[in-house]
Amino acid sequence: MSTDFSSTAQLATSIIPTLYAIGWALIHFLWQGTLVAGVTALLLMLTNNAKAQTRYAIACIALLTCALLPLWELMQTGVSSQSDAALVVVQTVLTGGAGTVELSLRQQLEIWLHSHLLQMVAIWLTVVSLLMCRMLLGLWWLQSYHQGKRGVAHPALQQQLDRLSQAFALSKQVILRVV
Repeated sequence: MSTDFSSTAQLATSIIPTLYAIGWALIHFLWQGTLVAGVTALLLMLTNNAKAQTRYAIACIALLTCALLPLWELMQTGVSSQSDAALVVVQTVLTGGAGTVELSLRQQLEIWLHSHLLQMVAIWLTVVSLLMCRMLLGLWWLQSYHQGKRGVAHPALQQQLDRLSQAFALSKQVILRVV
């Protein structure tokens, strides 16, 4: 029984700093993502008359940047450095140090964020998991259309589509279904 407890304790001590680091990376991504969105919107406005490929490349670079920023933040701050510093502040406040020291608004915000960070990460993970399930269900639903299991066949339109497919020299048959 004690080995289960010690392994659980070891797991908790290794996961919790990682969860705090993920939480701080997500918090920093709020302003970073807003900045990327603003720069992207400005670039898209400036390239309003440019080729579609240029505008598409700008949007793709912005999305890639948004995907990489939290990872970069995790690598820069490290898992333990930020969570340890915030933990010291929280412990000082909780042990009575706050009675003698008046905290600034920024420090109060950091303490509040740090005390609620695990809940925020849990909510974020839950929402991401639900959105992933929704996306997978949507792909499964589309796959059933691709296999011709949904929708109604329309012979006249299918013949026209077959002629177009031959004109474009498509190797696979395109199945038409009316939903």
